[in-house]
Amino acid sequence: MASEKGPSAKLPHSKSAARSNSAPADVHSAEPVRDAWMHGKPLLFLGEGRQLWEAAGVPFEASEDPAWVGAGEADEAALDAFAAAIAAHRNFDREVLAQPI
Repeated sequence: MASEKGPSAKLPHSKSAARSNSAPADVHSAEPVRDAWMHGKPLLFLGEGRQLWEAAGVPFEASEDPAWVGAGEADEAALDAFAAAIAAHRNFDREVLAQPI
């Protein structure tokens, strides 16, 4: 499969990297997270990546959402939960909760 060239969607991996890219609360980093949540897409946050979720400011209790997975590291349970969320394609229950933020 040929790879597409274009802008990278990589996010900062550490606190120091996030700060050097104008902090995890950067509006440009949080916008795709809010959009994905509003469209019911599966979301995975590992380790310090959870700061990006918090910076997005989504008024929602993520622990009750099967399409939202957060873990300290990429362990088998987190990856299995995320694979199941991807297989479901979307969490349609979010549609009634999604309000423009």
